[in-house]
Amino acid sequence: MFVSGVLLAAGASTRFGSPKMLAPVPPGGRPMLAHVIDTWREAGFEEIVVVLGNDAASLREKIEEELLRVSKRAGVRFVENPNWESGMFSSVQCGLSALREHPSTHIALAPADLPFLRSSSLRTLLDATNLPEADSRTLLVPVCGQRRGHPLVIPAALAARVLSWPADARLNQLFAEPDVKVLHLEGFDETILVDVDTPSDLEAGGLATDE
Repeated sequence: MFVSGVLLAAGASTRFGSPKMLAPVPPGGRPMLAHVIDTWREAGFEEIVVVLGNDAASLREKIEEELLRVSKRAGVRFVENPNWESGMFSSVQCGLSALREHPSTHIALAPADLPFLRSSSLRTLLDATNLPEADSRTLLVPVCGQRRGHPLVIPAALAARVLSWPADARLNQLFAEPDVKVLHLEGFDETILVDVDTPSDLEAGGLATDE
């Protein structure tokens, strides 16, 4: 199985008050987007598409510089969503479009503001794509305390359907498609749920993962 990753990093960080993707993640202080990319690569993703929007050129330059400083950039591609202000679904479609020529069997999608998501959780999801139930019509969903978390793993066979939907659609409409099945995967911790909207979220998440 070949699983591609799509990280959604196009937002304006309005609630954060400064460029969230550049905020240092405790305890090491790596910029958030670089830290998240590192985590996904450590988990085993060989292809990661990062969807940028607000201030895309500047953010890309800084993150590429950071990736090259500490590690390699191989397997990471940045794409710009010119319609990022219309909402996250436009970034989902932008990311999926960038993967159309690649032979993925599954695609993992998540917002990039989950810096405490563990590489071990991502590896568990990668392993789950080999389950007999993980066919071309089954969504794989990590669960913690009966709550769905990130990333959502979709079969690549469903990407064309999502790309055909109008701009005001939502990715979670896949759950209501009559021919689509859902496999909920238990045993994940709360880091699949913890996104960062404000500086206090970042601080609190860092303290929690240190405990």
